[in-house]
Amino acid sequence: PQTRYRHKIPEKKTKKTAKSILKSPIAWQATIFMGLQSMGFYVMIAWLAAILQDNGYEAEKSGWLVAFYQIISLASGLFLPFVILRAKDQSAISAVCGLLCCVGTLGLLLAPQFAVLWLALAGFGGGGCFILAIAFISLRTRTHQQATSLSAMVNGGGYLIASFGPLFFGMLHDIIPTWQFLLIGLTLTGAAQSATGWLAGRKKTVED
Repeated sequence: PQTRYRHKIPEKKTKKTAKSILKSPIAWQATIFMGLQSMGFYVMIAWLAAILQDNGYEAEKSGWLVAFYQIISLASGLFLPFVILRAKDQSAISAVCGLLCCVGTLGLLLAPQFAVLWLALAGFGGGGCFILAIAFISLRTRTHQQATSLSAMVNGGGYLIASFGPLFFGMLHDIIPTWQFLLIGLTLTGAAQSATGWLAGRKKTVED
């Protein structure tokens, strides 16, 4: 239906918006938040089954637990938008979701026998962080030009950061054949998510 309408954006205005986005601290915070969230999720999907099997889980059960982690991520994504709409800002929600990822991976490191609990926490936190990262694109902008530029920055930069995660941790495991360093890395990633989420969740826009 939108093809019936033509919205022409002046070229100079678009360039000015894109340039101002790159100078905005909150735009960078939203981008890093998206990158850390996606990297944590991709690493978990890539290596979680192997981590569980190294801790004594059978291959079939490990597969089900990976599916469980993704289902919980989806469930939190369906629930969280209602909370976001009613919140004054998103700092506390973002920080809590990041901490859930942190606690979940730390639990897998220290007490893998309770994997269902830890994956429920990590899945809920990770799914929530994804919804928040997408929501920041509209919540931190005032015009559609700003939203377009911030979307390109958050998605392009965020997924670029995320793309190195599975490869880096896989190479690290080849050098040091233990999954402990991966889980420590994901725990630190969750902590960094919490910090950047707190900053990106403040009631500000890219113009502030």
